[in-house]
Amino acid sequence: MDIYAVLPLMRPEERRLIELYHGFYRSLLSGARPATTAEQLHFIDACNGSVSAETIHEKAFINFRKLVENEREKRRQETTELDRKKNRQIEDYAGSRNYPDRMARDLDQAADWAAKNGFRLPGMRKK
Repeated sequence: MDIYAVLPLMRPEERRLIELYHGFYRSLLSGARPATTAEQLHFIDACNGSVSAETIHEKAFINFRKLVENEREKRRQETTELDRKKNRQIEDYAGSRNYPDRMARDLDQAADWAAKNGFRLPGMRKK
């Protein structure tokens, strides 16, 4: 997911901070950049939830992370719903077989099923 897709959802001053300092914030939180000031230590603690956010930097980045997580969850739900619809279409199509459920078995069972139902898989020997 493009994390910058959530920027239009943010207030302009927060969006500007994320655009300018996103790399710095992430490196600070990941430990790639060691915290050298009390403000940086407070930023890390605020982002981890152990203290409340006080500065605009802390508030902006926490808001940004919430928006990104919400967007990811929304996309996961959309993908799950699309998968359900696709499987339902396969099951509901008149005269079709439910291939996803059938093929979920191990390879030997799938090859036996394919042979019984008139399919030929690459590398399959005739019995």
